[in-house]
Order: sequence, then C-alpha cells, then structure tokens
Amino acid sequence: MLSKKPVLMIVAVLLASLFLLVPVKASTFPSLPTTAVTLEIQVFTTWPATVSLSDVPGGYDVTNSPPTYTGWCTQLLNEIYDNTPYSTMLISSLDLSTPWDKINYLINNKAGSGEEIQVALWLLLGFDPTSQGYTVTTNAQDMYDAANTFGSGFVPATGQLVAVKCETEGDAQDLFIELEVPGEYEGLTPGFWKNHPL
Repeated sequence: MLSKKPVLMIVAVLLASLFLLVPVKASTFPSLPTTAVTLEIQVFTTWPATVSLSDVPGGYDVTNSPPTYTGWCTQLLNEIYDNTPYSTMLISSLDLSTPWDKINYLINNKAGSGEEIQVALWLLLGFDPTSQGYTVTTNAQDMYDAANTFGSGFVPATGQLVAVKCETEGDAQDLFIELEVPGEYEGLTPGFWKNHPL
C-alpha cells in the first residue's frame, strides 16, 4: 500500500503535466483592447490600405505602429480620409457571426489585384460594388464563390490571418485589419471555435 506522501507526489506531477498541456492564451487570441484606439490610414490610392494604430495599451496582440497593418473596407459608401486620426474600437472576427468566417477564408486565399480582393469582400458583406462602378472580374467572382463554398466555419491556423474589425467613430468607413496567428497559438484555434460557435 502506498503511503500518502508518494500518492500526493504522483498527483502533483500529474496536475503539473496537465497544466503544461493547457495553453494559457487558448481562448484569448486575438487579445484586443477594450477601449478605443486611434486608427489612421496612410496615403491611400488603392487596396489594400496601410493602417497605423496608436494609443494601444501594452500587452495585446496589436501594437502601436510601426508595424503597420493591412486594411480592407467593410462598407461600400462610407468615406474615410487618409492621414486623419479616427477613434476606433477593435473587434475580433472570431467573435462575429458569418460572413466573418468566410472573410477569414478569403484573406487566406487571395488571388488577383487588391481591387479584385476588395470587390470579393464587398460581395461577401452583402454589397453590390457594380452600383459604384466596380467590376466583378473572374478573380473576384472566383474568390467570392470559393469563400462561400469552403469558408463556412473556417478556422485560421498558425501563420494564417485573422480579420480584426475596426469600428470607426461617426460615419467614417469601418475597416478590418489582418493579424497573423503566431506560433504560440499553434493548435489552439479549433478549441476557440468550439467555445465560440457561429
């Protein structure tokens, strides 16, 4: 019969092993500020936009720029001006319902020009870009169709991109920026989706 001391040691070792297998940040990626930050687009002539962030507190998965972030429009008619600071709330697409799973699929499977990607994104978001003079090219249509076919429930993995929605103040254009899933989160995203179903 084992004495209490060896049994307690075995239990302690097992608990420690289990703790090592449980990732600390499993359900928090991306960790984003809960207060507004400042967003600014650099000189903008075509997609994607180059987005700078400032007033970001430390300890999050986004930081003050540099680095800059790749940005895309999430509205068709609203305007946003470059070199103009906007108060912005950052929201993880992993906390949003469809079509954000399909948007995450699309940004990880881009094809064609920046404008073609933006047009495909607008289509996924329910807009008609042709009403504003944009063309739905073969590339744009193919990206849209592929996202609808394969993107439902898409889970970005390590090294892939996650969309972070940027809700700007007032009537300014809302955007999203791309954020790469770092290696420390390897294997964690599927667990996140199980706890955050669409």
